[in-house]
Amino acid sequence: MGSRFPTPGGADDNAEARIRDMDEEGVDVQLMLPGTPPASDDVEIEVGFIRANHRFTNDFCSKYPHRLKSLIVVSNKAIDVSVEEIKTWASAPWVAGIYPHLDEGVPIDHPDLEPIWAAANEAGLCVAHHSFTEGYPGYRDLWDNPFIGRTASHPWGAMRAMTAFFGAGIMDRYPNIRYCILESGFGWLPFWGARMDDQSEYISYALPQNLAHKPSEYMTGGRFFASLVIHEGEKMAKMVTDLLGDGLLMYSSDYPTPNPAFRGPPTRYWRGNLWAMRSCEKCSGTTRRDASESPRRFSRSRRSVQFEPGDVMGEILGIGCSHGPGITGR
Repeated sequence: MGSRFPTPGGADDNAEARIRDMDEEGVDVQLMLPGTPPASDDVEIEVGFIRANHRFTNDFCSKYPHRLKSLIVVSNKAIDVSVEEIKTWASAPWVAGIYPHLDEGVPIDHPDLEPIWAAANEAGLCVAHHSFTEGYPGYRDLWDNPFIGRTASHPWGAMRAMTAFFGAGIMDRYPNIRYCILESGFGWLPFWGARMDDQSEYISYALPQNLAHKPSEYMTGGRFFASLVIHEGEKMAKMVTDLLGDGLLMYSSDYPTPNPAFRGPPTRYWRGNLWAMRSCEKCSGTTRRDASESPRRFSRSRRSVQFEPGDVMGEILGIGCSHGPGITGR
């Protein structure tokens, strides 16, 4: 843990407070996970919340358009509306990708979602996965143990999502789509890639015959990214980078939840190792011009989420829906 908690208002409607906190942490660009609509069978309510949140996010980020970024929320309940929202907001400065908000039991590779992937592909947007501690895979089979549930929720949610996304051939059909998992751990990635490869041969009948790559190759091909989780540490990050390449991991602080509590700039807990900084730069959509320069000074490279010319290191930021700025039903 760090020295203090985020400034009051930074997680709500005070953009200036958030920017001050970003300056203190040494972060130039934040990608904020958006608020999601309340659980409801009423499509009009869900659509109303989604549209309202996009308008709110546009207003909030417009005060600092080169530093505050977020995602377009899309829903399986309203495919046409989701496509319309992508087309409406894709060119807005704050938009870095899309965030699928799916009902329980609706897989991310469901055929009904194809128009959403097509719209994201046309706009060149990243698809972001962020699981939550409620409604995660297997939550009914955890022996009524919250410790197991909280520990397993995010990694398993990400494992399931990326396996479905890769195994369905979505990355083949839509070559401009990038896919990222946020706040779900990362030390398991090499193991999961090897296991997916093995199982893709063992039960090949369950996959499309024309799948262009092995599952692990979608991980290492430059279009998949994962955010760092600080508690897993520098050695584990180096292990993942050694095995999967230095263009996959992204920096994440989890601001403004209690988890980060101002640990300080990333160079503090990565001790300035250039390999760690390089992997963060490449995956966050930026590349440092010279290794001797300050870690805060970068030029643009289109990789994961996309930032404006002159922007510097992007932070993939995990905000619980009740903590981030926006209209939320939680």
